[in-house]
Amino acid sequence: MDKNQAIGLALIFVLLTVYFQFFVPPPEAAQNTNNKQTSQQTTTQEPQQPVDTSQKDTTALVLTTDSAKQAQAESALGAFARFAEGKEKQILLRNEHLSLVLSSKGGKIAQVTLLDHLDQNKKHIQLLDPRNNQMALLVQTKTGKSIDLYSLYFETSAAAEVVVTKDSATVVFSLPLGNGQAIEQVYTLKPDAYTVDYHLRFKGLDNVLKPQPAELQWAAQLRNTEPDITQTRNQTTVNYYTATGSFDYLSESAMDAKEAKPEQALHWIAFKQKFFSSALIDYRKELQQAKLNQVGDADNTEILKTVSASIQLPWETLSKDGGRYAFFFGPNRYYVLRDVSDGFYKNVNLGWPIINIISRFVIVPLFAFLEGVIGNYGLIIIVLVFLIRLVLLPLSYRSYISMAKMRVIKPELDALKERVGDDMQAMQQEQMKLYQQVGINPLSGCVPVLLQIPVLFAMFTFFPNAIELRQQGFLWASDLSVYDSILTLPFAIPFYGNHVSLFTILMTVSTLLVTLFNAENSPSVDGPMKSVQYVMPVMFLFILNSFPAGLSFYYLVSNLFSIGQQFIIRRFVDDEKIKLILEENRKKNKNKKKSGFQERLEAAMKAQENMKGNKKGK
Repeated sequence: MDKNQAIGLALIFVLLTVYFQFFVPPPEAAQNTNNKQTSQQTTTQEPQQPVDTSQKDTTALVLTTDSAKQAQAESALGAFARFAEGKEKQILLRNEHLSLVLSSKGGKIAQVTLLDHLDQNKKHIQLLDPRNNQMALLVQTKTGKSIDLYSLYFETSAAAEVVVTKDSATVVFSLPLGNGQAIEQVYTLKPDAYTVDYHLRFKGLDNVLKPQPAELQWAAQLRNTEPDITQTRNQTTVNYYTATGSFDYLSESAMDAKEAKPEQALHWIAFKQKFFSSALIDYRKELQQAKLNQVGDADNTEILKTVSASIQLPWETLSKDGGRYAFFFGPNRYYVLRDVSDGFYKNVNLGWPIINIISRFVIVPLFAFLEGVIGNYGLIIIVLVFLIRLVLLPLSYRSYISMAKMRVIKPELDALKERVGDDMQAMQQEQMKLYQQVGINPLSGCVPVLLQIPVLFAMFTFFPNAIELRQQGFLWASDLSVYDSILTLPFAIPFYGNHVSLFTILMTVSTLLVTLFNAENSPSVDGPMKSVQYVMPVMFLFILNSFPAGLSFYYLVSNLFSIGQQFIIRRFVDDEKIKLILEENRKKNKNKKKSGFQERLEAAMKAQENMKGNKKGK
């Protein structure tokens, strides 16, 4: 490894340090295993069990409505008074992905279970249940009283169970007030879909309700579904997308209360966890006056965060054709989210703009292709490394050639150092002259390394967010989406944690071997720069210990491929031939005029030397 490559690695080290310090939530030790199991046992229920809304959990949420909005005295209901009491009817609506329990009390979704995703206790994941979710749909009567439509009993003729197979199925709830006046809620579930279309319409209610927006409120305690609650909590937030195409979110890593009041109308709002999301989508992009909140409790071993959203639905839309909405309950898988609605794929974090492009159009499609032909995810990662290394081979080759050139001229560099002594300024000038004579570009070793940084960062964002790796085991790792632990310590090591990840250790050892191999092939780096090469692997030992095993395994395999690649390239590179080429360049460049860049660089170095001499003279 030459000096320029060492500088490139140092720059990578600085960039990675900034990235992990300011943009990646710091991984912490996982919670006690017993606490996790207790949490998971209370997380899910079997999908076919109807909810019992008569028994409320003591942790049930309280929506942020004032006392006036909460009051539902029968005298205030007016035309809706006869719907204040009734017998609840529950309807099971399901397809191959979702099992929904719809309740005639409120005509709303009471429970949602994912049929194709299990928690660590092998139970179906429940994204919405009455213990941890509350919804209200508030309207104003002509008398100024507030009514929560979700507390009234709707009428429906739907069967107790509706199964969606080839064609979509629809369930209609209605509050018929007579004379053509009614409130209708229509739910439509399609085959092979994680979205439920929701049509809300007020028919002829101008004399009953005030012509002002209805207020939809949704509050949820998001329960943990993953083995590592800390990592999951640090990727839980409220995402939202405006009607003009702007994406934003509340802080993922923050545990204190956060609030947002977007000025623009919204297209959708999502309660996003690490691998799953629950969302409300307005196809007409008219969600107005939104108020979004979240707060976390690091000591709570069951709840990730408490989130809420309050939005207004335009009266003009509801009283005419009706609002066209959809609820999404499903996995944060790129190709699933991409087809839901505009910008919805952003619920999968794919990194900064340049990294996002690489992830969306290279890494994700390539991984999906391999997923379709290879059944083992460890093997998929190995093949992924091979293909990426193959594409980056020209850069690796150029980097090795640069090392070989520096290795060939090292005797001359050593002679220069003996001649100029400790005068670094003079040494730099003599080096530049030598580089010009033999035709070496001082940036040729640095640029290939820097060009690989976007791919490096793309992997750092892809693997921690890849639901494809969830509950997929390989070798000793039972789940590649979380860290692999071969030993749990009785204490926590600062910045490391209380567990030992074998993949991370092997990755660190392999990185040290790559660094040592490069140093042996290019012994031109001296002084502090030589030590910097070995700092990064040690840093990664601490950084990656609590990151997904899939990420550490990827870098382990990548390092092994790198070593093999170096040996193969070395067989095709002859130092003597390179020496002859440099000598030919020396002859050609003997009377060659300096480039403008070289002249400016030498002028700058001379000016710096003069300033240094003037300071000494004073």
